Amino acid sequence: MNPWLVIFLISLGLVGCIMIFYVILSHIVIAVAKRHVEKTFRSYTEKMEQLLPGKNCGKCGFATCRAYAEKMVREGENDVTRCTEGGEELAEQLQGYIRELELLAQPEEAPNPDERENVDVG
Repeated sequence: MNPWLVIFLISLGLVGCIMIFYVILSHIVIAVAKRHVEKTFRSYTEKMEQLLPGKNCGKCGFATCRAYAEKMVREGENDVTRCTEGGEELAEQLQGYIRELELLAQPEEAPNPDERENVDVG
């Protein structure tokens, strides 16, 4: 057998092994990220549900207070005034949590060096 063919086949096998390694690694990273996101969503849902009155009256248009909290956390429901039982203070607190979630979803961008103010150090 030609030695160059053997070298080529070994190289091809190594490349295949490396590709499989990166596929497995990417699946692990994605699974860990999903778990982290789910934990964050669950935490914010619980925090928002605790703020709500817990009467499950349905005046907000949702069957339970938890359903309303989940809608705000997972689907971006921004109408924090749906709960008529809590008043303005509740709406402000819910809006604060929504702002926190938005900041988590869109981290601040690093400033562009071209847009910095020119400072004369001379």
